[in-house]
Amino acid sequence: MPRFNATKIAAINPIAKGSREIEDFQDAIVSSGPKYRGKCAITTKETLVDAATATGTGSITLTIASFIPAKSILLGVTAYVATTLAGSGLGSWSLGLTNHTTYYGTTLALTAGTGVDAGNWVVTAPVYCTTAVDVLFTGNAGVFSSGKVHLCAHYITVTAPTT
Repeated sequence: MPRFNATKIAAINPIAKGSREIEDFQDAIVSSGPKYRGKCAITTKETLVDAATATGTGSITLTIASFIPAKSILLGVTAYVATTLAGSGLGSWSLGLTNHTTYYGTTLALTAGTGVDAGNWVVTAPVYCTTAVDVLFTGNAGVFSSGKVHLCAHYITVTAPTT
C-alpha cells in the first residue's frame, strides 16, 4: 500500500508554494515494501506544428507522426492556435488520432487564440495506445497552407518492475 512522504508533499504543495505543480510524480509518492524499480510517469509532450511545413501541407490532413508513444495511456490532447490557420477553402478543423479524427475537437475555429481542451473532446475515457499513434489535424473543408498550433499530448507510461 502506498504511503505519502509528508516532507516531499509539503515541498510541492501548491498552497504552500504558490502555483508550483507536481513535476515528478515519483517524487510525490513513496511506495512501501521492497524496491523493484517499476515506474509510472505522467508526461506532457509538446510541439509547435507549422501548417506551412508539416506533413500534409496543401492537403485536407496534417499528420504529426507517432506523436503518442506505444504502450501509453493517453489522457488527452490539447492545442492552442498561435497563428491563424489558413488555406484554400479552409473553414474549420478537427483534432484527433488515426481512425478517430474528431476525438479531441470538431468544427474548431481557425483564429489565433483558439484553445482546445477537455471542453472540446468527444472521447470520454483515456485511450490505451498499443502502438505509436499519429495526431491528425483534419480540415472540415479546404486545405491547410499556413498557421501555427501548439500541440500537447498528456499520457501515462508504466514500466514493469525489474529484479
